[in-house]
Amino acid sequence: MKILLVASKSEFTDQLREAFEKNNFDVSYLDDRKNYLLPKFLQEVSPLWQLTRRSSYLKNLSNQKFNQKVIDLSETLKPNLVLFIKGMIVKEPTLSKLNEMGIKTANWFLENLFIEPYKTWLPKNYGNFDYFFTCDSLILDYFPSTSKTKVIYLPVGVDPSYYELDELTEEDRKRYSCDVCFVGAPYPERVEAMEYIKDLNLKIFGWEGWRKTELKSLYFGALNTKEMAKLFNCAKISINMAIQPPLHTANLRTFEIPAAGGFGLMDYRKDIDGLFILGKEITIFKDKKDLRDKILFYLANDELRRSVAQAGRQKVLQEHTLEKRVKFMLSCL
Repeated sequence: MKILLVASKSEFTDQLREAFEKNNFDVSYLDDRKNYLLPKFLQEVSPLWQLTRRSSYLKNLSNQKFNQKVIDLSETLKPNLVLFIKGMIVKEPTLSKLNEMGIKTANWFLENLFIEPYKTWLPKNYGNFDYFFTCDSLILDYFPSTSKTKVIYLPVGVDPSYYELDELTEEDRKRYSCDVCFVGAPYPERVEAMEYIKDLNLKIFGWEGWRKTELKSLYFGALNTKEMAKLFNCAKISINMAIQPPLHTANLRTFEIPAAGGFGLMDYRKDIDGLFILGKEITIFKDKKDLRDKILFYLANDELRRSVAQAGRQKVLQEHTLEKRVKFMLSCL
């Protein structure tokens, strides 16, 4: 079978492509974040891409070129399925054209449906696809299946090979070892929580915006997937806080931390209940006081902490790989 995967360039996209290939798909790929107004050799030049995005007129022209590219590639490749990850710039006429060509369309939507621009876009557009996969079970209450579109809950997953580590060097251990770590963007609720535990040998990685907060001395830079795996493996406790407003989603970090052999302490999300055994394979906190109390408890209980980390990793390897997610997706199509 053939699939055209349309997504932004990322290590998650690479993992997903490989998962389809392991399931015997012939995968072609189209980057939906390029500037399609420019010649191919200039499309990834960042300043030009940013200029296009600042101009509504240029942005719309680039989106039109992108939509035509989807049609042209589909006519050439004749895929059985075109899968969009988020898929916000594909237009309804483009999807209709694909259907006329006998090609199924699907969207795997991995964002928070209650924040802009998603909460405005979703009601108007989710029904344009043949299949709409969501990583958040809550979306089923707001956007039910229609006569055209089947809405299906499908959590994210990981390729464990991306989180397997060679022997850590002394330099790795120096950079990543700590009692507590956090990786992510400095949203206000996260900054507040990190302020509350900043005295607990905390290291923060991720977005540069941390340099503008009072926690800048605890910020150690951005990480790629392999570096993040080293961090989760070296840190005693890795915190996961999803963005607000709270939904049911078990986000990608929920699976990345245990995949790397780390101990994950997550803010509670309802979907976690069906994916891990709380207290045995993963741990949760309810507010910043509970976060601090849980950190102190698990720092004082090394054996229990290691047991949870090991059990969590086994659960990811057995049930939460992208290869298994793709198999489920195929069973729905």
